[in-house]
Amino acid sequence: MAGQTTCVLDGQTLQLAGKLTISSVGELFSSSHKAIFNHPITTINCEEIKQADSSCLALLVYLQTHNDALEIVNLPVNLQTLVNLYDLQNVLHIKEGFE
Repeated sequence: MAGQTTCVLDGQTLQLAGKLTISSVGELFSSSHKAIFNHPITTINCEEIKQADSSCLALLVYLQTHNDALEIVNLPVNLQTLVNLYDLQNVLHIKEGFE
């Protein structure tokens, strides 16, 4: 289950977990998870992401552009590196911790 892509809404927090790569991110929009993206989301918790690539970052940018108040927490180091590489610090609202 650790490598399985999961997307769970807990209140207004979207919990992303597992493997979020080009082979799995697209499935989120074609599966039962798609309905989750229609709910009000204030926070995306990335703490349980085990593997991610730029397609995961594209998902976060997509969600951020549809909700300017959205906060992203616990972003893995490899995604933080991509944020810096693509100069997205002013696009994504990333918080260091999660209360």
